[in-house]
Amino acid sequence: MLVLLLPLALAAYLVWQRFVAWERAGRRELLVAAVFGVILVDLIVYPSQNDTPDGLFKIAAGGQSFRLTEVVLVLALLARFVVHGGPKRLTGVGLSVTAFCTWYALSGVFGVFNDNPVEDVLFQGKAILYLGGGVALLAGVDPGRLVTRQALGTWFVALGGYALLAFPLTYSENNLRVTLPGAPDLAVLGLGADLSSVLVVIGVLGLLVEGCRRQRRALIGLAALPMLLSVFSSTQRAAMIGLAVSLVGVVVVALGPTWRRRLRTPPTTVFLALVALAALAVGVALVEVRKGERLPVATAYEQAFESTGKQQSADLRVLLWRQADELVAERPWLGHGLGVPLEVRVPQTNRVIDSGFHNIAYDLVTRSGMVGLALFALAVAIAAREGHLAWRRHADGRVAALAVACLIGAVSLLAKGMFEDIFEKHRLATLLGMLLGAMAVAGEAVRQHRDKDEDGVPLDVEPALAEVPAWS
Repeated sequence: MLVLLLPLALAAYLVWQRFVAWERAGRRELLVAAVFGVILVDLIVYPSQNDTPDGLFKIAAGGQSFRLTEVVLVLALLARFVVHGGPKRLTGVGLSVTAFCTWYALSGVFGVFNDNPVEDVLFQGKAILYLGGGVALLAGVDPGRLVTRQALGTWFVALGGYALLAFPLTYSENNLRVTLPGAPDLAVLGLGADLSSVLVVIGVLGLLVEGCRRQRRALIGLAALPMLLSVFSSTQRAAMIGLAVSLVGVVVVALGPTWRRRLRTPPTTVFLALVALAALAVGVALVEVRKGERLPVATAYEQAFESTGKQQSADLRVLLWRQADELVAERPWLGHGLGVPLEVRVPQTNRVIDSGFHNIAYDLVTRSGMVGLALFALAVAIAAREGHLAWRRHADGRVAALAVACLIGAVSLLAKGMFEDIFEKHRLATLLGMLLGAMAVAGEAVRQHRDKDEDGVPLDVEPALAEVPAWS
């Protein structure tokens, strides 16, 4: 492993130098792109983080393992600190997230004193880096630079094409794998459940931003469709619920008065598109291809919600939540600390679940008590308020769409988190922090009267850098 660590250390140093150069040049959005790109690549090549072998994406050192996403995020934050120093001031989102992360860290100390397994305490404590680091990464970024044609362009169309090609292979379970130096057993053209959830967030973001752009591109809308439908390539119910929540979020936003003012697509076109999408959904769910045969998407839905295996999985979650109720009753306000012991045997098997309640609320309450849950809810609520403020009042329609899309995406991930261990999934947890951070900078631009309508700026002209404190 030492042979691999040396080149990785050199690569990390070179990446950090590049990050420092970007910070000094005021191109903070490039650091966001770098971290987001690593998350996407990680999700593509290793659909399940539990199956990631030691190598580039899971670096083993000193008896611990470090994910590539964690390393790149830390390098980006270190570059910010070296160039700009510590935080100059904190926004409402920054204060609330800091309060939650501080309390969560104290819960880690409490877990150690409570004799909880140290390795579990450290593992669960990484949520501080994912959530807090994701928010801090977006601090000081000009949100207008996140919605330019360069920022939302070729890579988006390519990702939509990837989802379209990977869908039939994933559904038929024809997994293709390759091995590269330092990255064994890479998946090729596969869609994992977590990747599908992220694709839904990206697809909604692309549709809303492009719908509010003065000169729209049809390819962005076409690329978003396979992203939204990608959840049906597997049978994870939580991913399908996340899609449903996202679509409901779009409908709720569409019913508001701001939608008619922001969206540049004619209302008739939107109505016909919604009718066509509803007709497609009904056809997928009800129509038989041949006698006794259903469309693949309908079969995936039935397997996800009605199969015997999924019913057993649901029963297992009930057992987990019952144990969580018992732990909460013992220490409702402070919790048992990080690394709280958990053991539930899977019925009719020898497998034991010993980490995570598959519910973000139970995870927070059992670890950090009602205080921790309240601080987390406060941070999300303040970020949502900033996103809603930007949606209503930001001068640039694209940034407004970005803010409300991030709000819908965060709610979608939290809905998935009611049935999955989001805090233990480093890719989803980091993305959640970045979504909260994007809403914060968009709302803060409105509050500081720094919001400008730059949608009409020519492509060959760079928008002026905003004078924003690095950690504001």
